[in-house]
Amino acid sequence: MTYELNCNNIGELIEKTCGDKGRTDCIDLITALYAIHSYGPIGRHGLSRELDISERRARTLLEWLKNQKLIDVHKAAGAEVKKDELTTNLLDGMLCLYKSDYTLALINNASKDVMDLIVNHILTARDEIVLSIGDPSILEMIGYVHGEDLIAPGMPNHMMNTYRELVRGIKGKALIAIYRGRCPRCCAALMYTIYAICKKYNRINDNAKRANHSWGFSTITL
Repeated sequence: MTYELNCNNIGELIEKTCGDKGRTDCIDLITALYAIHSYGPIGRHGLSRELDISERRARTLLEWLKNQKLIDVHKAAGAEVKKDELTTNLLDGMLCLYKSDYTLALINNASKDVMDLIVNHILTARDEIVLSIGDPSILEMIGYVHGEDLIAPGMPNHMMNTYRELVRGIKGKALIAIYRGRCPRCCAALMYTIYAICKKYNRINDNAKRANHSWGFSTITL
């Protein structure tokens, strides 16, 4: 059975990862956690190269994640994510791809509630992403992959050809944001944006009270 990402479990992961940290630190922590999940075990040298940050910053992030009991750090091998069902399943739902001169951030297996919330508040989502990355010029579009098509609410069809070429070969259903250039933090920014909008519209607690209803999402294939 495919694990579904909803407001409640996304909120749980974000709050477990970030505690009382602000947006910027939180996105750095999610980025680091995703990198460790994807490439680990990884040390501070490798993490600093992967995220384009200083080794001092990488050490700080690793120490925080260790204190939050999200990772184990081994002297010889480096850091790896603890085998926790919530953490593993949600990190598996993130996908960060680099194609040509673009970063593709995907959130796979989102629930119908999450999908509807983002699509119905697409301008708010754009604003949240811009606040998260600090540079509005690199965000190209936000939308969703449906089957083999790319749909971006409010964007004229003639502007979509380049983006559709970028997602060629991706099949399934997933929220997507496309950015210009290589941007590791931008993938975490999409996850944080979902959390922020869920929180803004009081969906985090509500999700815990209702049964999940799948939108038919299946894992995308590359």
